[in-house]
Amino acid sequence: MLCESILDTVVLTQAFSNPALGIWLKIALAAYVVWASRKFYADPMGYFRRLARNAGTELPELPQVGQLVRWLACFCIWGGCFIIASAIIAQILDIHGWGYAILLVLLAAIAAYFLLPPTGGAVQSQSNEDRDAGH
Repeated sequence: MLCESILDTVVLTQAFSNPALGIWLKIALAAYVVWASRKFYADPMGYFRRLARNAGTELPELPQVGQLVRWLACFCIWGGCFIIASAIIAQILDIHGWGYAILLVLLAAIAAYFLLPPTGGAVQSQSNEDRDAGH
């Protein structure tokens, strides 16, 4: 067990209520969201196809669903960038206000744009070219 007594639980809770640890946890979780979302953006239906194959079914190819997953992944990439930027600006640098809020939104949008991987079509065409080059 992680916590064997009530005292261990209290100590663990106090450790997680530490503001510095909270900031680093936010940054780490937001970075994970960005990393996972990039995979969904690059190949929006690949994860779901693997799940369907493992379940013994075949997932129909619906371009609208792939585009929806890509848009949601893009939003998650932006959200992760926003969380990281807000943790740094608002909590570490202690800067607040509407102007900075708008700046955070713009910084997150710019960071998300640069973090977006190639789309699934570009990845798939590269893999087709690699397959053709091997023959």
